[in-house]
Amino acid sequence: RQQFFAIYDIWRSEPCNILYCGADTQMVQPTEVFGKYDKFLMWNYTDPKNYGAECPHFLNADIRYYPSTMSTELWDWALKEADNIEEWNSDQLLYNRMVWSQGLTPEQVIDPTMAYQGFGLPENVEFMNAWNGCDLDDAHIIHWHGSRDVQLRLAIMTQINNALGVPEYDGILK
Repeated sequence: RQQFFAIYDIWRSEPCNILYCGADTQMVQPTEVFGKYDKFLMWNYTDPKNYGAECPHFLNADIRYYPSTMSTELWDWALKEADNIEEWNSDQLLYNRMVWSQGLTPEQVIDPTMAYQGFGLPENVEFMNAWNGCDLDDAHIIHWHGSRDVQLRLAIMTQINNALGVPEYDGILK
């Protein structure tokens, strides 16, 4: 709930676009986001891919985009609903309601390259490619699902950072 309101405070403070990525996500190639989208978005399914009749296309909320052009009416509605965020997944359900209330179709929303779900990696690349509907090599942002074998996920992220030449954080922002 705190995170929801903090993002809103930033968004309303001045015209800005916000890309939110959880700590267990990793950008693996140059990615165009800002100014490209004019609606609140999340780009890929979570597991399970539906939440019953209420949400037949259930999206993962660990990568979200809040454009400066986002509807204030959507925010007004969501702010009232955010008081009900009390447990795991209730925020993800709210974010899904926000996406789908904008009148978008799955074809306008789903882009697994922007939020490749890597919960079965590294063992099951073929399965994960089929599940995501795109190849891992085409992914721009990977959500590693760090709650599943955190040490393995951290090792993979470190290997990718090393391969991409991403410097290690030494406690000093440069």
